[in-house]
Amino acid sequence: MKQWIVVAALLAASCSGGEEGSKLGDRDGTVTKADARAMGGVDDNGEDICDVLDWYGDGVCDDFCVEPDSDCDTNNEPANNLPTNNDPANNEPTNNEPTNNEPVNNLPTNNTSGGDCGGIAGLVCADTDFCNYPDDTYCGAADQLGTCEPRPEACAAVYEPVCGCDGNDYGNACTANSAGVDVAADGECATACAADSDCAAGESCVAGVCEASAICAADSDCARGELCVDGACTSDPTGATCGARSMYMCPAGYFCDWDLAGMCGRADATGTCQETPQFCADIYDPVCGCDGMTYSNECEANGNGVSALSEGECVKSCVANTDCAVDELCINGTCTDVAQGQCGGFAGFQCAADEWCDYPDGTMCGAGDQSGTCQVRPQACPAVFAPVCGCDNMTYSNGCVANSAGVDVYTQGACP
Repeated sequence: MKQWIVVAALLAASCSGGEEGSKLGDRDGTVTKADARAMGGVDDNGEDICDVLDWYGDGVCDDFCVEPDSDCDTNNEPANNLPTNNDPANNEPTNNEPTNNEPVNNLPTNNTSGGDCGGIAGLVCADTDFCNYPDDTYCGAADQLGTCEPRPEACAAVYEPVCGCDGNDYGNACTANSAGVDVAADGECATACAADSDCAAGESCVAGVCEASAICAADSDCARGELCVDGACTSDPTGATCGARSMYMCPAGYFCDWDLAGMCGRADATGTCQETPQFCADIYDPVCGCDGMTYSNECEANGNGVSALSEGECVKSCVANTDCAVDELCINGTCTDVAQGQCGGFAGFQCAADEWCDYPDGTMCGAGDQSGTCQVRPQACPAVFAPVCGCDNMTYSNGCVANSAGVDVYTQGACP
């Protein structure tokens, strides 16, 4: 009603030739806000209609005024979502009704610095800002709101890697923010995994993500079901110490692997758990397994969950001749075929007339019932004086002369 009274007064002043009337020119009738909007906020004489009709500060945002209306916000939009075209006479839609397919609630789509972002509505920041989420909100994963902040224009050349909310690695937090991304966590982004073998050394697969393994010195430093491998706790047994003093038994699908010097854990030697091979080459390179069985090659032994004890076929071990076959003798704990030319020992086998019994060094000519091997007597010897004491307690000028006499060497030097 105030607008109608003001317009009438202005028209009256115009008829009397007053100064106020000249501001609306020669236009007859009333001037509504719809008219003013169509006129661009300026009358026929170029005057500011909002100033003439006191629409500045009338409680309604008039975004068509020449000067910014204090009833509008800094972007010249309606404050508090108050309607700006609220005149029922022209039946025009208010600013709270959708126009140009905009949302009815007028939520901002590109908030400026200081505005909200994220949340259930998915508010986004302007291109010059990034959404900064509070710590421990996991980049707004549970519909938490963040705050739009200006992107840094320059960053220090410092490598302090972070994982961005977009799942990418950045050199530091500033670099991530300058790319419009908030920081999800310090350090490089974790690698997705299904097992520890999918992760780098020193990492374990936890809930599908590779994480640094706990530092350990022994299995007791790790959680239940984990092992201490190379100083890190892991549920993957590959490389875990097994056998002997460790008393750790490798799980199904793995075997305890000793090197040949470890002799299958004898003398408390330890091995390491290795995955059992599924396929092996079809080659014959026999080994004797720790189970006393002969395998065509080491891979075949491992495929049966057995480490190799020695190269070559297994030789039957024994304590006495009765542990061996009829045509074998127990020599140095091993069943040996008599046909190989054994001599001496408990059975006292004798060599042929043209042979001598060669005992292993350190056996004192078979004094402890050790067996020797029959060797052909040499037919000629060098004229060298290097006296030895023979097994017959006779001194010979050298070892060859003793052997040609059918005698093995007991010690170097003349007999006492």
